[in-house]
Amino acid sequence: MYGDNSTPVFPTEDALTMIRLALAEDVRTGDVTSEWTIPADQKQHARLIAKEDGVLAGLPVIEPTRKMATLSRRAT
Repeated sequence: MYGDNSTPVFPTEDALTMIRLALAEDVRTGDVTSEWTIPADQKQHARLIAKEDGVLAGLPVIEPTRKMATLSRRAT
C-alpha cells in the first residue's frame, strides 16, 4: 500500500475494521480478563515520553478507536 511517491500509506480502513472486530468480540460478555483484574472505578492516564527520535505508528486510528471503545462500553 503505497501513495503516489512510493511512500507507505497507513491502511486506516483495514485497521479500523480489525478494531471493530476486536471490540465486537467483547460486546456480549465483556472483557473477562479486564473485568476480573481491573476495578470498575479505576481510571488511568498515560503520558508518552520519547527519549530518542523514533516512529509512532497508528496515529490515524487513535481517536476513532477511543470513540468505538466508548460506544462498545455503552452497548454492554
